[in-house]
Amino acid sequence: MGRKIAVLFDLLSVVTSGLLLAAALLCRHASDISPETGRFWALLALSMPGVLLLNLAALFYWLLRRRWLVCLLPLAALLSNGEYVAAMVQLHPATDARTRSDLRVASLNAFNFNLGESRYRTAHAVAGIMSRERVDVLCLQEFPVFADTSVDSLLGCFTPRFPYSVQDGWEAILSRYPIVNHRYACFAESRNAYLWVDLVVGGDTVRVISVHLRSTGIASLRARYRKEHDREAPVEALLGEVERNSRLRARQVHELEQLIDSEQTASLALLLKYACEHLIDGKRTLPEIVTYLDSQLKKQGLSFFSEGSYISCGYAMPRIQEIYSCFNRYRRP
Repeated sequence: MGRKIAVLFDLLSVVTSGLLLAAALLCRHASDISPETGRFWALLALSMPGVLLLNLAALFYWLLRRRWLVCLLPLAALLSNGEYVAAMVQLHPATDARTRSDLRVASLNAFNFNLGESRYRTAHAVAGIMSRERVDVLCLQEFPVFADTSVDSLLGCFTPRFPYSVQDGWEAILSRYPIVNHRYACFAESRNAYLWVDLVVGGDTVRVISVHLRSTGIASLRARYRKEHDREAPVEALLGEVERNSRLRARQVHELEQLIDSEQTASLALLLKYACEHLIDGKRTLPEIVTYLDSQLKKQGLSFFSEGSYISCGYAMPRIQEIYSCFNRYRRP
């Protein structure tokens, strides 16, 4: 009887390891699927840390049991998510292997520097860490903007390491290199925002983008239920909040893609060239020109602005705010 129970336990353990492998593969696939497709894939992607920890435990279990063949199941699960593991577990080298061309960028949700006795003391502590880590550019989200706090004084805590800085809204970027341009923008439907700067590094111009994306919202929802209803938030409400914020976060990422895709830059150059040759005549206003370009884009696509009847690959449709931004930065030679 005891042997049958042991065999049954081994069989269930192997099946469990197989299910954990399947879950890990689904999690890997979920990372390539937009949360806008639905709640299932978003929740699956969020569960990846737990799934991988269970597979790690299974690996140690089978190693102790010396079941080498079964060890391949959790090992395959971990290797299939190797990119995620490498991103989460970053080992610092024993020596600083930086070259002169390296740019060390750090990003931190400052949480209003509200983690100590005073905001200034917390800011000084963060500045010390950045100096020891030899950070070149520091991106701060949730930078405190309150009546009882001086923004200049907070930025002054970082001045010895970062002589150049830009602060707008709840975002700030501090740099050891000159800042020649910047832009702050809020995402639609939320208070989240991003701030980008152009830095002069050597003979090159480097753009750094600091982003504060939407979170899952679980912590704030639970706190609201405790305060307003004196109870825990129901599971359905939590799942709905995760789904809503995951969709919103995906839309924010899509908006960021507009900033970094070379295809959109090429499209804006095409529109600017067409406007200079056919529309900018001193009679039309900028809103009239941009509105006309946007309407033609929606009606006929980018081929309308090319010299021929067709257009090659490598272009992406810009939004009207990107067109305005492009014209705003343009200067006639």
